[in-house]
Amino acid sequence: MIVRHSVDLVEGPLPNPNLRGKQLVAAEDGMNYTAYDVFLQPGESVCLTSPPSPLLNHVYYCLSGSGTGTASNGQVYGFGPDVVVAFSSSITCMVKVTSDQQLRLFCLYCDDVEPSVDRAVARSLSDIVGTDRDIDWGRGHSRRFLKKSDGFPISVHNTYGEAGSRNALCYKHHVESAYYVKGRVTYTWEEGSKKAETRINATNGTVYSMNAHDPHRAIIHEEMESLCVFHPVLVGNENHDFSGGYSGYKPSE
Repeated sequence: MIVRHSVDLVEGPLPNPNLRGKQLVAAEDGMNYTAYDVFLQPGESVCLTSPPSPLLNHVYYCLSGSGTGTASNGQVYGFGPDVVVAFSSSITCMVKVTSDQQLRLFCLYCDDVEPSVDRAVARSLSDIVGTDRDIDWGRGHSRRFLKKSDGFPISVHNTYGEAGSRNALCYKHHVESAYYVKGRVTYTWEEGSKKAETRINATNGTVYSMNAHDPHRAIIHEEMESLCVFHPVLVGNENHDFSGGYSGYKPSE
């Protein structure tokens, strides 16, 4: 388990040299992806792109603010709260911040095993709620922006959890990071001997990375929201079974 509070982190470069932000998940963490919290200023224009080497998929979850992106595939993409825009390494996108507040992006990078194939996905939370991508896991909802059919090697979820629940979890077949951006949650692991509580404000959050398939308990004190990333990618219909022991997901098909 690796715990990072973004309020304690210092801004640095991203795989895309046009961006700077706080690194939440690092390559050496063994998660098969990296993650960053990035803020773009009102009126700023930035090219979202893969680094030249290695070639990486680049994925953006918009937390706040708004912008318009014009991509090299000829499409125009809107960036706004709870919108995910995902690109393969072959696609670049020039995004301009159109709001009078900062555009906050949760940025993800992962290997592109098919760099010759153009892939682009744009999906909002409103597109997902009430569909088969909106999974009721018994103590909240897991909204699945990216799943296996989208062609990327990682799953990206918006997870809502109800206050008062205590969830025993262990992902034996996946590694997962959960970036908490709302609420108050405590994680315990190593049979309760280790504990870390979220530290969240308007511009910071806490990420828990289960890089060793760690059995853990998530205790939700206040209604929460987290951005969850899984590797390998989920089919998308997986759900929890809390009938005994620690719950997780079956191996990806």
